[in-house]
Amino acid sequence: MPAKSKIVRLNAKATLKDKWTSAVIVSAVFLGVCLFGTLCGGLLYNVGGVFLYFIFSFLFLVFLTIPLFLGTLDYFRAMAFGECVRADRLFIPFSDAETYTRYLTFSLSLFVRLFVAFFVLSLPSSITRVLASSEFYTNMGLSVPVWTTALSAVSSLLFAIAFVLFAVFILKYFMAPFLFVSNRDLSAKEAINLSKIMTIGHRFEFVKLIFSLIFYIIISLFLIPLFFTMPYFMTCYVVNCRFVVFDYNKRIKESMNV
Repeated sequence: MPAKSKIVRLNAKATLKDKWTSAVIVSAVFLGVCLFGTLCGGLLYNVGGVFLYFIFSFLFLVFLTIPLFLGTLDYFRAMAFGECVRADRLFIPFSDAETYTRYLTFSLSLFVRLFVAFFVLSLPSSITRVLASSEFYTNMGLSVPVWTTALSAVSSLLFAIAFVLFAVFILKYFMAPFLFVSNRDLSAKEAINLSKIMTIGHRFEFVKLIFSLIFYIIISLFLIPLFFTMPYFMTCYVVNCRFVVFDYNKRIKESMNV
């Protein structure tokens, strides 16, 4: 049975009790790296334009940000399971070449899956946006049709639909990062595929958990509060995943006893 959002939040608060200081430090390190990358990306955009900005953003995201996030997640997972964990655990993806390669493989695998899915889903909107652009007809030597304004509205609608479908699509992967950092014997592909199975029956509850945190999400948009709300978000995620694993193992045992 899926865990209720209230139970997850209460467990998260109990887990963080007396551990806020180290949790905030770990979150601050991760967010500091993200802010540094954002600043560098902005500078490169001013110097080299959009192309250089996107190249840097991709490399920074896949090769540093995602592995560091997984290390941060591993810290909160260990904390939630009662392990004696130090703040420098978030750097575990960079501990040696073999470990980094494993984390990098996961980063690339998940990024490619999500990017391809978003590209395919947003393709109708992109095509419609091109057809709604007056520049398209000017470059083709054609007169601009009167219905291009209506196409702009259709493009916006298609993008909104694509966004919703993409959100539904990524829900089946919400367990993948947790599973990956929890079991070092799992490959990236195994963690991603197992997530698709384990999240069945739990995806809607995960959405409800996100909406139950909407107040904290809104105040986190001011950035500074995020340094203090991120530990709560991460712990809620870990606790929720722990309930999903428990329910999955319970279902497996019940199916074996039938």
